[in-house]
Amino acid sequence: MSLVWNDYCWDKASNLIYIDQPVGTGFSYTSDKRDIRHNEKGVSDDLYDFLQKVVLFLRPSLRSTQNL
Repeated sequence: MSLVWNDYCWDKASNLIYIDQPVGTGFSYTSDKRDIRHNEKGVSDDLYDFLQKVVLFLRPSLRSTQNL
């Protein structure tokens, strides 16, 4: 058995990012108990903040339109 490259694979057109959330699940951890979220609002706020930072990192041209 050996690996064979697939010329028609989906990863030529897109990328994936896995977000281990909320902190304390899966492989994510914190040493500060204040980082642990106990409700959906806290979890969704953290995800929203993270996604905004990722988008601005990948597309710096958007910084001028955002107040982050």
